[in-house]
Amino acid sequence: MNIYVDVTDALKKKEITAFDDYMTTKLET
Repeated sequence: MNIYVDVTDALKKKEITAFDDYMTTKLET
């Protein structure tokens, strides 16, 4: 198990989620 990869993957998922939230907010406005 590679902890570094797990953390990087988690950060990528967080970034993608934040980006999705940002785009959704932009579309709603």
